[in-house]
Amino acid sequence: MLTPEIAKAFSGGTSFLLRVLPVFAAAVYAANLAGRLGWLSGLAWLAGPVMRLGRLSPDCGPGFVTSIVSPTAGHALLADLRVAGKLNRRELTVAAVVNNLPGEIATGKSVLPLALPVLGFFGAAYYGALLAAAALKALLMLLAGRLLLPRRPRAAAAALRPAGVPFRRAAAASLKPSLRTILKVLKTMVPAAYLVYFLLAAGFFDKAAGPLAFL
Repeated sequence: MLTPEIAKAFSGGTSFLLRVLPVFAAAVYAANLAGRLGWLSGLAWLAGPVMRLGRLSPDCGPGFVTSIVSPTAGHALLADLRVAGKLNRRELTVAAVVNNLPGEIATGKSVLPLALPVLGFFGAAYYGALLAAAALKALLMLLAGRLLLPRRPRAAAAALRPAGVPFRRAAAASLKPSLRTILKVLKTMVPAAYLVYFLLAAGFFDKAAGPLAFL
């Protein structure tokens, strides 16, 4: 028989995963598809100046743009680049912190509708402070990248634009790499979600916060 804590953890974890996973999976697939079709080159103006400031690989651009929709998917794309040997450890560190900025913008979709009706101006100020902190971290890491990473040659725009691919072929070719990325993330995300919700249901965080109550 399930204990109340396990039942609550299962319910909370499942609800969380059902909200997050469809968006994550769709964002990963859309990023792969857009890359094969060359659509991301049309969004290069968004990520290009940021990548150049930090001397990051242009391959990091799709992850930056994708993080606006799904931060998890954006980081997963960076992890794929690292596994493929296209990013070294320093580049991955800089790119991962920079990706938090569009990720913070994405959280506004869930934070603002809750914070504004309840807290009003203070809710907007809270989100603004989070956004400012993420922007400051991103700027510092980009400056660090500019100092630590080697200068990259300026590639011609035509060289960066992939050749046109039929939509049906691109859609089919995007399935396998997208599924591989999604399954890789699920191996960590699913058990972590249920573990966190079990700890919440068991009151672990409330007990851990006890010694800090004086703050």
